[in-house]
Amino acid sequence: MSGEMEERARQGPIPDNTSISEKLSNDRLSGRSAFPNFDAEFAKALKRFYFGMNGVKGKLNHLKEIRPLDEYNIRSLQYFVDERIELIKEFGGDLEGCVGKMKSDVEKIIQKKKEIHLALSAK
Repeated sequence: MSGEMEERARQGPIPDNTSISEKLSNDRLSGRSAFPNFDAEFAKALKRFYFGMNGVKGKLNHLKEIRPLDEYNIRSLQYFVDERIELIKEFGGDLEGCVGKMKSDVEKIIQKKKEIHLALSAK
């Protein structure tokens, strides 16, 4: 049995165009679990989200700390406002990116789970 598993490992992952039922039967033949570890996939998605949010948090702290160079100089204040606007736009984009990636990861995991349940119920 371990020879089959080594052969399967050398072959690499099953291509995406393979049907779920083929993947399940290939997993059974290779000795792998027929069910992917969804908890591990959720943990990876949360880890990516957490690291992304740490970057966003750093930008937010940077925004809080920025002070105008000269509060009495109108040009200095205009530069400060322009810089602040750009940083807020970047912050918003990063935040939307983190949340969007998390949403996408969770949707993919849920879709995989549904496909497996449909494939198993069809048998």
